[in-house]
Order: sequence, then structure tokens, then C-alpha cells
Amino acid sequence: MQAAKVVLGIGIAITVLAVGIGWVIFPQLLQRKITSQIRLEEGGELFERWVDIPVPIYMKVYFFNVTNPAQVRQGEKPILAELGPYVYQQKRQRVVESISVENDTILFRPKITYYFRPDMSEERLETDVITLIDIPYVGVVRKAMTLSPFARSLIRDISVDHNKELFMHRTVAELTFTGYKEPLMKDLADLQGEELLPNNTFGIYYGKNGTAGDLMQIYSGVGDNTLFGETISWKGNDMLSFWETDYCNMINGSDGSVFPPFVTRDRVLRIFSPDMCRSIYMKYHEDVEVLGVPGYRFITPREVLEDPKVYPENTCYCTEPGDDLEGCAKAGVFYLAPCRKGAPVVVSWPHFYDGDEIYVQQSVGLEPNKDKHETFIVLEPNTGSLIKASKRFQINVELKPTKHFAPMKKVQTMLMPILWADESVQLNEDNAEMINNKLMKPIQIVTIGAWSTLVVGLVLILIGSLLFARKDKKDFKG
Repeated sequence: MQAAKVVLGIGIAITVLAVGIGWVIFPQLLQRKITSQIRLEEGGELFERWVDIPVPIYMKVYFFNVTNPAQVRQGEKPILAELGPYVYQQKRQRVVESISVENDTILFRPKITYYFRPDMSEERLETDVITLIDIPYVGVVRKAMTLSPFARSLIRDISVDHNKELFMHRTVAELTFTGYKEPLMKDLADLQGEELLPNNTFGIYYGKNGTAGDLMQIYSGVGDNTLFGETISWKGNDMLSFWETDYCNMINGSDGSVFPPFVTRDRVLRIFSPDMCRSIYMKYHEDVEVLGVPGYRFITPREVLEDPKVYPENTCYCTEPGDDLEGCAKAGVFYLAPCRKGAPVVVSWPHFYDGDEIYVQQSVGLEPNKDKHETFIVLEPNTGSLIKASKRFQINVELKPTKHFAPMKKVQTMLMPILWADESVQLNEDNAEMINNKLMKPIQIVTIGAWSTLVVGLVLILIGSLLFARKDKKDFKG
């Protein structure tokens, strides 16, 4: 009887100890440790890495070269040849303007410096010539169609004087960061008394290389780590003004590079995207591993860019709905005109992936592919650290025929793809080893130890119970 009590008592003690350490004490200690480190506190290691990101980020750019420009002008479908990748390495920094310890906020400007990497560009060079829609000209035509007949006629005459055509032939450097002078825009600026392009120069990324961007304010997470990285304001405003309702004008989420710790599979990741002039969100898709580090993969669900007729929550992003929302974009695209001074720029996922088939069929040469074109983020769930990501997007220009400008009289109404880009980052082996050694291995050791100890405790409880049962059986027979 005494032996049974001892065995049972030891079993219960071991079981309580295993549960206490493995599922109560250790998780609390781990949570406190992570909470104390996941914050942007001046002088801290994470703050320094946030200000000057040490991990290389690469942007691969692919242009859609139009191989039949003359036929497109006559109303035929464009035949596109994807050229790329043109790879640029990014150096990302944040220029801190001020820190408010009292309010738990940081005011800063993001800064990205781009370096062309010919060694990673598969023999592609920035001197390569691309045939594309003349984006500034199409923008001028779109603007002219909203003006009086006299103003429209004046703009048409000026464009004729400059021999403007629907297509242009420019180098990759001119189309991206270097830019090129646009005489038409200069003459129109002189006429209007206001500069239409910076330095009368056009480039899709002109003025963005090594230049501090717009002011952003975020929560540092020192006072409340659930707000870590959350965007408070952009350009000094805590709301946007481009869209039809307060809901669509809300600024929600981080900038997509940092997230609060303790990520669960049911969490919705909210991201504010200045490039899209809106907030978007991502949802859990699957568990994955990156260099041995377990992570949760999140993707952008279809409803983010869904047709408002299918997903009514998107109606407020449609500024010209027309009858029965026929004026709204179909699935997979987003019109930026309201926040780009009316420019006919439309963003989508690459090759119109996960979008309406009508956009794919407007051109020849598009092949949507989930593996190549889906945007995703992988987070280590304990710390919320980003361990792998690819931000993939496509820039398009909306074309509409107009009888007032000869180069555009017969064109199809369509979205003309210009380029798509893939901004990617991945945990390197040194950081993966550090996470495994400092986080994953201790968790594994404690977890294995707790389960092993629990099993021992339960076995001893079982043995003690059997000894009691046998003793009771003997006493009963006696």
C-alpha cells in the first residue's frame, strides 16, 4: 500500500511539474522575452536593423515589349513579349524625423536606393530598347478629353507639332530611374503655368532612387506591442481622401515589413500600401519552412481586388460606378486615377493573375501563373519576423479610342500591360541559424522535455493506480 502511494504521489508531482513548466511557466517566460525585444526603441538592436535594413532586397522588373505597334494602332490586339528580368538590388533605410516616447510613435521617411545588377539580369542591360505605349501622351489625351473643345484642340495641335505617336521606343534606364525629357509636357506646362512632370522628365521610377519618400508615422510597440509597426499617418494625414467612404479611406496596418509578435493562423495581416493609395490585407494559406525555420505563409485573397458586383465592400473604391456598377473594374485590377491626378494608370497582379479573364484575352502573350505571380509573406509566428516575401505587381495603362487624336482613333478599349515587378527578400543562412539556435531549439528542447516528463508522470500514475487496484482486490478476497 505504501509503495502504491509513493509511486502515485511521484507520478502526480511529475505530471504537475511537466504541465507547469512546459505549458505555463516557459510560455510566459518566452512571451516576456519576445515582448521585451520586439519594439522599436532607440539604441536597440531591432531599431538599428529597422533604420538600416541589412538584408538585401531584390526587385526583378519584366517589361511587356509590344511587337506589333502599327497593328495595335489599327485596333488589333497587342502581341506582347516579356523581356527580363532586369534586376535591381535595393538598399532600404528609414530617415527618422522624430521619436515620441510619450506617444509611443516614430515619424520617418522611407528611403530606397537601387543598384542595377547585370550579373543577375541574365544578359539583360539597361541599354535595351523597349517598345511601349507612350504613357505621358496617353495621359495627356485622357486629360484633354475632360477639357473644353478649345483647350482640347490646342493640346491636339501641340501634340501634332511634337509628332507624338501612340508608341515610344526607350531604353530600360529611361523608362525606370534615369527618365527622359518630354518636350510635350514642357510646352503644356508653360501653357498651363504649372509643371506637369518633375523637371519635365518621365520615368516610371524617376526621382525615387536614393530619395527620402513621404512622411509616415507608426507605433513603436514600446508601450503596446500589439500595435508594433502600425501606421498612424501618411503625409501628415490619418485618413486618405481619394475614395468614396471613410471605410476605404482608412489607413490600416504596417508597411508590410514588420508585424506584431505571436501570429496565429486566423490573424488577418493588414498592410498600408502608399503605391496603391489604400490599405490591403492578407490571410493565412499554409505552414511552410524557410531554411529550417517554421513559418506561416500569408497571401492576398481574391476579394482584395474583387469585382464590386461580387464583393460589395469594394464599391467605395469605384469612383465612377455608372449603372449597376458597370463602370467599376472587374476582378483583379485597381484604378489609381483618383490618386494619380487622373492619370490612366491601373495596377494588377502580374499577367492579371487571379483576375477576370477578359483582361488576359485583351492581349496575346499573357500566361498567369500562381507560383510566379502570387504575392505572399512568410512570418515566423512567435516573433512575427518576416522570413520570406515576394511583392508582385503589374503596371498597366488604360486605352480608350478617341476621334480627336489621330494615333488613338482606332485602338481597342483595353488595359495595356507595361511592366511587372517582383520585390523579394528571404532570410539568409546566418539569421536562420540564429533563429534556430536562440528560439526554435530552446522551444523544441522544452517541448520534448515537457512531453517526455508528462509521459513519465502519467505512466507512474497508471502504475500507482494499478498497485492500488491490486491491493484492494487482495483485501476484498481476504
